[in-house]
Amino acid sequence: MKRLWRELPRLSRIASLVGAGGLLACTIGGIAHPAMFFQAWLVTWLFLLGIALAAMMDVMIHELTGGQWGGAVRPPLEAAMMTLPLLFLLAVPLSFGLPALFEWARPDAVVHSDILQAKRWYLNQPGFLVRNATWLLVWSGFAIALRRRLLGASDADLRGRRRLAVAGLLVYLVTITFAAYDWVASLVPEWSSTAVGLRLGAAQFVAAFGFAVPFAVFLPRDAATHRFSTRDSGDLGNLLLTFAMFWAYIAFTQYLIVWGEDLPVETGWFGPRVQTTWWGLGLAVGVLDFAIPVVAMLFRDVKRDARLLAIVCLLALAGQWLDSFWLTVPSLRVHGFEVHWLDVAALLGEGGLWLATVGALSIRMPDAVRITLSRKDVAHG
Repeated sequence: MKRLWRELPRLSRIASLVGAGGLLACTIGGIAHPAMFFQAWLVTWLFLLGIALAAMMDVMIHELTGGQWGGAVRPPLEAAMMTLPLLFLLAVPLSFGLPALFEWARPDAVVHSDILQAKRWYLNQPGFLVRNATWLLVWSGFAIALRRRLLGASDADLRGRRRLAVAGLLVYLVTITFAAYDWVASLVPEWSSTAVGLRLGAAQFVAAFGFAVPFAVFLPRDAATHRFSTRDSGDLGNLLLTFAMFWAYIAFTQYLIVWGEDLPVETGWFGPRVQTTWWGLGLAVGVLDFAIPVVAMLFRDVKRDARLLAIVCLLALAGQWLDSFWLTVPSLRVHGFEVHWLDVAALLGEGGLWLATVGALSIRMPDAVRITLSRKDVAHG
């Protein structure tokens, strides 16, 4: 056991200790403040799920398009996507807290609401659990299947990866909409939005890059198979800029359309976020996820410096956790900005366990990436 512990990367050892402490605090806090525990757990779980899902989508996109940028970030992206089975397990506590999170899961609330009764065919606990267990199983299955194909270098493996990539991207476009409606929109069951899935998906791509680039840049050199070049940093900076601008466009367009209609059933979700002290959190998210990346990427010296780019990505990653907070918590703490110590404990607990897993998995990723890239180089001449 001690030998296995020593063989883990230093990052995994530290993160696992932090995670253990955070999980212990969550256990104690969950007994004393169950409602706050489920809210805090949802925020970080949704944030980590977004990184893992978008990481898998980035790998699939790279499989279909190629490009030198993939060599720099494929190891952490592949490691992150392989945490989807872990995130399935981390979703289990949430299944016990549906009444604490969702009004439609409380029978007394349903009885007194015509809207909840009309939506009961969809918004009910058995259906919710089956749907989301299905999505998590499907996503985990794609990650495992893709990983197995990545280990091979035959023509059959190359074709298999492309087929998986096409299927996975199509499935993601559909399932992320259902997941976003279940975990975000249904917190205010009277509200609905056709853009909620696109809004959450755009945020996930920012989060995945915000994680992968710093992980790759600060990875110990003896464990890295690809050294960052100026071109790599420039390409990744352009991609970060694209994702950040797309996220901002979708988020602002959704707000503009809903608020412009000025219908109570439409504005109910935005009300607590813009009419209470929660607006300050929204402003912070906009600065970290849009203003800083866009301004920083205008400077060539920043975009082409791997370490400076990694710092910008870390700020965007922090902004994405705040965005996950902004998407969920104001619907539950409607009177204004409020942070509970369990919000931090859940971030340390879930985040520490997840990061320790990524660190352990990343040890095995470089060989597969090297095989993939070498075959791509041959294929593209």
